[in-house]
Amino acid sequence: MVLVYVSMMAATIGEQVYKLNLWTIGALLVSIVATLVIFNWRFLVRFWFTLPRDLRAGYALIRARWFMFKARHSNVPELFASLAVRHPNKTAFYYKDERWSYQQMDDWSNRLANAFAAMGYKPGDEVALVMNSRPEFIAIWLAMAKNGVVTAFINTNQRMETLVHSITVVKSKAVIFDTLLAKSIQEAMPMIEEKIPKMEYYSYTGWMFLIRYQK
Repeated sequence: MVLVYVSMMAATIGEQVYKLNLWTIGALLVSIVATLVIFNWRFLVRFWFTLPRDLRAGYALIRARWFMFKARHSNVPELFASLAVRHPNKTAFYYKDERWSYQQMDDWSNRLANAFAAMGYKPGDEVALVMNSRPEFIAIWLAMAKNGVVTAFINTNQRMETLVHSITVVKSKAVIFDTLLAKSIQEAMPMIEEKIPKMEYYSYTGWMFLIRYQK
């Protein structure tokens, strides 16, 4: 009997504490909401109107984090190749009236990578890229990266000694440049070859054409 009585008392006390906790939590929540409404109602208005944007941003962040987690053991050429497989005809770049699909970009960079590999360019070699912002800039860099060749991006506004320093300080094996910048490269050639006598030059002449420049 004593045990039954003690059990009943414990249950009664527990129920009262449980009810008290519920009332306490409820009162606390009501107090918080009332405080926000009375003293900071503008926050609630902003919160309500920006909630859809914040949810979209949070979703995008989660997707980006998940993508980075999955790709943690991949490099950029591998990731780009996977995009070309999944979305071959989707547009990767728009430039003026040109349209580059993922497949075009991947195919072009593969051909260029194979050509440079056949000429003896190997992982660890360095080339200087002197070109204005355009899709071919990305394609050439991507091609070099597929061979493990390091590409140094050279400021196209540089001339003479400054240009020579930027090209030679990284021990470039070749200079790839846009024909629009041929004059500045020609002017710098004698000084470049004083430091790197066997420097090679490749000129980008237009859509998918990269040729060895004849000095």
